[in-house]
Amino acid sequence: MNNVELAAIRRLLFLTAAEAGRNVAIDETHTNGVSECTWNRWEKGRKPIPERIGQQLKNLMLHREAEIQRLMQNIKESVPLFALWYHSRHDCPPLFEHESYEALIIDWKLSQSIASAIVAQGGRAVPFDAAKFNAWQAKIQFSGSLHLAHERWAIDEYFQAA
Repeated sequence: MNNVELAAIRRLLFLTAAEAGRNVAIDETHTNGVSECTWNRWEKGRKPIPERIGQQLKNLMLHREAEIQRLMQNIKESVPLFALWYHSRHDCPPLFEHESYEALIIDWKLSQSIASAIVAQGGRAVPFDAAKFNAWQAKIQFSGSLHLAHERWAIDEYFQAA
């Protein structure tokens, strides 16, 4: 991966250089990632990009593409083309397994990138509303993953807004 590709993918994932450094560049030796300065040096071509960084970004892009394809497949099942838009990372359920149940910046920014791709392909972004979701969940008493519950709620919201 070259420096221009690194910058392009970071931007496609809606990450700042500081966020990418802290959240993408984590490994055994860099438990807190790398500094914004280091990430910027990679993007400017002043420092070689470690192979692990390219691989981690490729993995994120594969996850992004798989989720976009999954949402596109929903059309075949008469589900409208939409993606949830989370204004806050605190409302976004984690996309990856973490030690905590709270979404990390990378989860939230990836979900925004996915939602943007769906909108660009003619779909809709359904803004997440925690109060409406909680009322819906209390009424429906949905049991299942938080991700699936958010999607089911969004389908109801989509049809109510239509």
